[in-house]
Amino acid sequence: MLESISFILERGIFSEVTMQGSYLAIQSNSESEELLKEEIALRFPELRPSFSAPGFLTYKCGQGVVSEKDLTKFLPVYSLKVGIFYAKVGRKQLAEKLKQLEKELAAAFFIEPTSSQCVEIDLLVKGQNGALPKPNDWIVWIYLYEQKECWINIYHYRPPISSFGQLSSTLPKDAPSRAYLKMAQTFDRLRLKKIQDPQTFLEIGCAPGGVAYFLLEEGHFLLGIDTGEMDQKLLNSPMADRLKVIRRPVQEVRKSDLEKSLHRLSVPSFEWLANDLNLPIPMAFNEALRISQYSLDLWGLLITLKTPSIESLPQLMTAIKKISLPERDFYYVQALHLPAHKKECLLVALKEKACKLLEFDPLKPYFSDDQDGPKNDQ
Repeated sequence: MLESISFILERGIFSEVTMQGSYLAIQSNSESEELLKEEIALRFPELRPSFSAPGFLTYKCGQGVVSEKDLTKFLPVYSLKVGIFYAKVGRKQLAEKLKQLEKELAAAFFIEPTSSQCVEIDLLVKGQNGALPKPNDWIVWIYLYEQKECWINIYHYRPPISSFGQLSSTLPKDAPSRAYLKMAQTFDRLRLKKIQDPQTFLEIGCAPGGVAYFLLEEGHFLLGIDTGEMDQKLLNSPMADRLKVIRRPVQEVRKSDLEKSLHRLSVPSFEWLANDLNLPIPMAFNEALRISQYSLDLWGLLITLKTPSIESLPQLMTAIKKISLPERDFYYVQALHLPAHKKECLLVALKEKACKLLEFDPLKPYFSDDQDGPKNDQ
């Protein structure tokens, strides 16, 4: 078996061949699948639901064909992965079908390690020996249906629009909350570990300290805003000298409050703002924007927004559009959903200096003016 699939282990080289098919394939999160379906109905009415399975949806394009170049257009916020559906084959025919795919692409490719595991896929993933793709390499993602049929899908790796591999999934014993995983997965998806020098994060809604625990472990400084109590083990840890908390509602925090606390941290300003408030989208979003303007050297916003119901989707679309206005001067804007999320998403807005370090191409909103919902939701 290994000999018959050894071609897949070669380093992928970008091919000018455009992959296309009749169906868009989407990996979904069970916690937010209904939101995903409603979002697609709202933003992409030209897509029609087709065959599906737990955690896997397909949509047929009204134009009849979905090309690989369309994948940045058809990018639902609540999807975990998006690709072009290629073929259904039995498990015994998988290796032969992948050989055929390689010939059609005229390039080798990587198997997505999070593909449903069967013996054949396991061997392929292990054979990659942890090798990582480069931007625009081909990625094959395989869904194993009822332990007998392999659904093959393909996309180009374009970080962070598309991810590759397993995001962090282990919650440390001492982490104060599962918000730790949200930030860990954010770092994985955005490749924020490339930031070598300690930076200062301002977190709105920091208690009890899950995000703070992660960021301090990474060597960064954290200025928090919350009326709630921080975890005592975190406060007693050696990392606590890089942590300060303003114990006031964010609505009452002013520039002078931030300056005093930043001075106590011995840092001039904050580079990043993170927000995980249990508030309606307009309130959480507006407070994050207001506080962010007090940074002297802003790199980016990482705003978690709660979307508990379908009615909150137009508010989310409006927030994305507002953050993308030219006067905001953000080079990269994307709303994405992480495995640790439930009915929420992460709104990412990065300045050009952050994108240069992270090697991200500019990305602006991927929906048209008529998809931003009603204007009376503020």
